[in-house]
Amino acid sequence: MSDEEFSELIGLIIDKNPQQRRDVENIIKYNSIDERAFTVGWGRAHIVRDICYLINENPNINEEELFNLLRGKVGDNGNYWKAYYQRANKKNSPKLNLDSARNLKLINPDTLELTDLGLELVKNVAKSELFTHSYNRETKKFYFKLALDNPAIKTAMQILQKEKRSRFYAPTCDLTNKVVWNYTKNESEFLCKEEKHPECKYCDRDLLKHIKETSLPFETDRKVENSAGYVFWMCSRITPMHLTGKDPEYSGNVIYWDEDAEKELGDLIKLLANNFYEKISIEIIRHLFKEFNENYLTTDIGIEHLLLHNKERDEVKKYFNLIRKDENIVYDTSDPIINYILPIKRFSVAPAGVKVFGAFKNPAENIPEITLDVFNLLKELIVTDEVNKQKELIRTFKAKDYKGFQSGIFSSVFYYLNSDYWYINNKTVATFNFLSDILDIPDSIDGNLNNYIDNLSKLKKLVGDISEHIPILGNFEVFDVFCHWLCDKDWGYYAKDSEKYKKWLSKKIYPPITNFKNFKEFLSAKEYLYEPEILENFLLSLKVKPFVILTGNSGTGKTKIAQLFAEYLEHKNKGNHQIIPVGANWTENRHLLGFYNVIIQDYQNTPSLELLLKAKNDKNNPYLLILDEMNLSHVERYFADFLSAMESGKSIPLHSNNNGENELTVPETLKIVDNVFVVGTVNVDETTYMFSPKVLDRANTIEFATYPAKNYILGEFEDNNFKGDVEYLEDPLSNKEIREAKIDYLQDALIHVQIPEGADLWTFLAEELHQFQDTLSEAGFDFGFRVIDEILRFMYVAWIYENKPVKWTNWRRYFDAQIMQKMLPKMHGSQRELDVVLEKLFNLCCNSESDTTWYLQELNDANLFYPTSAKKLQWMGKTLQEKRFVSFTN
Repeated sequence: MSDEEFSELIGLIIDKNPQQRRDVENIIKYNSIDERAFTVGWGRAHIVRDICYLINENPNINEEELFNLLRGKVGDNGNYWKAYYQRANKKNSPKLNLDSARNLKLINPDTLELTDLGLELVKNVAKSELFTHSYNRETKKFYFKLALDNPAIKTAMQILQKEKRSRFYAPTCDLTNKVVWNYTKNESEFLCKEEKHPECKYCDRDLLKHIKETSLPFETDRKVENSAGYVFWMCSRITPMHLTGKDPEYSGNVIYWDEDAEKELGDLIKLLANNFYEKISIEIIRHLFKEFNENYLTTDIGIEHLLLHNKERDEVKKYFNLIRKDENIVYDTSDPIINYILPIKRFSVAPAGVKVFGAFKNPAENIPEITLDVFNLLKELIVTDEVNKQKELIRTFKAKDYKGFQSGIFSSVFYYLNSDYWYINNKTVATFNFLSDILDIPDSIDGNLNNYIDNLSKLKKLVGDISEHIPILGNFEVFDVFCHWLCDKDWGYYAKDSEKYKKWLSKKIYPPITNFKNFKEFLSAKEYLYEPEILENFLLSLKVKPFVILTGNSGTGKTKIAQLFAEYLEHKNKGNHQIIPVGANWTENRHLLGFYNVIIQDYQNTPSLELLLKAKNDKNNPYLLILDEMNLSHVERYFADFLSAMESGKSIPLHSNNNGENELTVPETLKIVDNVFVVGTVNVDETTYMFSPKVLDRANTIEFATYPAKNYILGEFEDNNFKGDVEYLEDPLSNKEIREAKIDYLQDALIHVQIPEGADLWTFLAEELHQFQDTLSEAGFDFGFRVIDEILRFMYVAWIYENKPVKWTNWRRYFDAQIMQKMLPKMHGSQRELDVVLEKLFNLCCNSESDTTWYLQELNDANLFYPTSAKKLQWMGKTLQEKRFVSFTN
């Protein structure tokens, strides 16, 4: 670090921490501190610890001996060296970590001798933790205190706090979706020097154009003339915050802590607890809401429940206006109107626990007087916004000592006459106290009407705080349905059943931390079984086109595979997903994208629109929109403009209602960004509709076969391991420019690939595609340029996945998949239309002839060019003979 840079950093620290000015000046003056006090390098806490330990045990050791001794102690554990700095390895990591130890003033700068600070570290080390990723409690405390005492880390914390941020970002390129390590700075420009990725040859080298906008090192570089970005790298690389707690949750570079961590580290962790990071509590509420949203809110039952508020609002206003129009109506005691003003006899979302008002045992002759007092309280309260006046009105009413009047029975009437008065019933109280406990807020509410206004203020603050993280819960009616779900024994019931909640918590929030090597390992841990070819086809299809249709018998795992892949990505801290059950009444896109409600003058949002808007602001992560039972309605009616927007890149108009008085949070138009993936599942029965050729042409349609019962019961499973480049396969955003690749680009790549048939792959594919296209055209199902391009793109990504073999022996396995996914799905018709064509297609899939009728032959994979397609065509041929009609999906 230059003197100028050092001065700049000192200035930054003092600017952000003015109370430290004297301390910093004294340190510089009396200790002759240099840049080593503020830089850390690329070290890992556990390797720095082990180096200090070995130096203490071997006083006269030199660097080369030290490094070799460390490598010998670690053995073959390659992951020991890596973690954040992915270039670190067994060869270079010892030197990097020695430098870090010196920068931390644990080792003298010119000799291999420990400082007093280094000796303090060694005293805290337990032998059981050495040469592993583990840390004992005392070592954690040492490092934590070391980090907290470092002025640069304090500065980083201050910046994060000011920006209300809780995350450190790596500088990730939006072209490769890989971290950029190799770059240079030229004044205010950053020039990328990476060359190892295929996309690099098309790059303009202007790193800031391609970097994550939220990359904190670069944000910092923009704010100060000289780079201070390393402050953040130091924070994430040397501070073992993610090692705190019994079962810490650590995902990417987002750091949380829990109560166990607070107990373990005591006051040390409290020094960081001023909103630097989200606590694990908000994650618990996110998980609860996610379960509620998927299992209730977006289902027919949940949607109907939400709409019931409108029905009750109409009921309340009707009876209130009857009294307003003629107060004498209160004297009709044959069926007192108070039964209808209050949620007793009329319809109510949350009805009272009595069938008639008389059950409260107020004298019958007092009912007219009570009704008028209730009406007058309502009439005055709904036009009063001064808190003390509100409290006085309620106290005056309660002083009359009428029986049966608490918040639960009264506040719902308040709400439907003036929505500023949220109602507070038993479920609201239970939910507030449940959520407050999760958030560690020492507060509660009750159902006492005298406390209603204070309780309302507490409730609004709690919901407001939560809605910063889960915006839809800011809508009170959604929050009320959430309360119902949390308190109903047939649904969540977590707010009422503490044992059920504890079991859920241990499973969802504090599961054993597992770093899965790949998606297959994740599936095995979840105890789900899929054929590896199905998984490969699904993941390769997502790379070629962000729209995939999954078809097959009910229960074959179509929806689940999409959900599990999304959860796997989320486990790796990538993206999000939403499952949307399609309704039979979906006739327009408002079910997906919402609509502007002219009555309430606001935009009615949907979970799918929320996902799309999130994706727009997080373009470096994949977002999966899963449309379950997509063909329960005519797909073209609700999905046509969405599909067109995905194809064209044009925006979908949502509304035109922004004005100075009513600025909506939903944009007027929506562009479907390229990190959005749509997966539709399809069941075929008498309640569903066929897809049009327009839809099928634009998707890969993957058929899920039923797994043999015997194999499943006896545990006779196939080898589930992926055979190719798993990292490439599982990243749907890598190589995404292939979606637009032209035929010349594909030809340049594949024409040099040789195949066992004694030809180059490109020429052979041209001939195969021509034969299939020619045959399908006889029945009117030929395909055009779009399908050809997408088949070739699929073959290209499959070739990359198989590590770009010069001689590709396995190419037919992927072309077989494309016959099934792109050529056959449109086929349907009568025996007269398809009889001859199906046989010709079958023959194209076989490499032998038989005297047996083609659709009755016993098939052997060894005699088939394309086994999956041949078996499907044979099934279609047999079905055609039996039923005189067949389609790919029936």
